[in-house]
Amino acid sequence: MKKQILTVAVAALALAACSKNETVEVASNRAIGFDNFVGKITRAGETTTSSIQTNGFAVYGGSEDTKTLFSDVLVTYSGGNWTYEDTKYWMPNKTYRFAAYAPQVKNVITPTWSYDDNKLTFAITSDATNQNDLVYAVANPVPTPATITTMNPVEFSMNHILSKLNFVIARGDIETDATLTITGFKVEGDINTQGAFDGTDWAASNIATTSFTGKAEEDINDGATGEMGSFYVVPQNLTGDITVSFTVTMTVGEQQIGNPTQLEATISNPNWQKDYVYTYTATINQENIEGGVPIVFTGSVNGWTETENGNLTLE
Repeated sequence: MKKQILTVAVAALALAACSKNETVEVASNRAIGFDNFVGKITRAGETTTSSIQTNGFAVYGGSEDTKTLFSDVLVTYSGGNWTYEDTKYWMPNKTYRFAAYAPQVKNVITPTWSYDDNKLTFAITSDATNQNDLVYAVANPVPTPATITTMNPVEFSMNHILSKLNFVIARGDIETDATLTITGFKVEGDINTQGAFDGTDWAASNIATTSFTGKAEEDINDGATGEMGSFYVVPQNLTGDITVSFTVTMTVGEQQIGNPTQLEATISNPNWQKDYVYTYTATINQENIEGGVPIVFTGSVNGWTETENGNLTLE
């Protein structure tokens, strides 16, 4: 099997806000209620407003008198309302502070919160076996009046705080009637698999050789691309190469063209920042496939060979 080197193009984008708030009715006007949405465009597999409505989000919060009123309390959505167990109530003349995150994954995402600075910090493991998006928000402080008649829900607009890596395979100079079958897709390199978030920035740690496995098999026909996998990593600045490898087989109908060919590309010194999606695209051309160069023919006709001219005698 032949190994060839491909080049990889990368597009990085910060996701633009587009979600809107959803009104939540609270059973009691004095009960502490919550409202939440994820304030970024999202893709499949990410934490979204819809996924939070299914799985909930976790809250920390309290006032100067009860600083741990909420401690990793799961808020869930049902019947158009956000609810939680053991309802808490607003107290007059207090200042409340709140922070929230999702998803709540015990022993993988470990949050810490303090009332004094209203900063939710995290320790996280983000390796090949622990692939979780992470969104986070701090609500504006809520001062309560001396007489409480009604209070609005506490609103969280969460942002993504990890880096997301997307991998795409595209067709370049390939016969239109050919199918490219991709197998064995893998992303591998020395990556920091743990990190600590201080409310603003990440400190990455625990660098180790890590392999992410994408789709087991993907067929790419004319006009299509192959979405091979998306992975979440701790934001980090690496020195060295990340290797992307896979095997491609080209067929036309039932006929295999050339040999299955192992291809490889590298991402050099990546700098992954929080709340960014990095899309890496590898383009396959016919010349990348071993034995995939078609046999072609050309033809031409040579001129006649000239001889000595002869004269004809007329009688």
